[in-house]
Amino acid sequence: MAEIVFESDNISKQVPDDSKIAAIADEAQATLPFGCREASCGACRLLVLEGMENLSDVIEDEVDVLGQDKINEGYRLGCQISIKSGKVVIRNG
Repeated sequence: MAEIVFESDNISKQVPDDSKIAAIADEAQATLPFGCREASCGACRLLVLEGMENLSDVIEDEVDVLGQDKINEGYRLGCQISIKSGKVVIRNG
């Protein structure tokens, strides 16, 4: 089991490994906004505060939308990532 904390909403959830962040956010009614869900609008940008190593790898679409500098700062697209295992703390970005 993995754990995700939506810091912006003070929500913590235990979820199965390899769960999609978008599905978790919807189920938890977190305020993480979604637009296209296809990595083209950037509405679901979030900041990973803890546990970057527990997330799926960065994909090229994320780099195209966010830019490598933002990726290096810890930003990701919520529509494109899964939590592999462990604990992840995110904040709306």
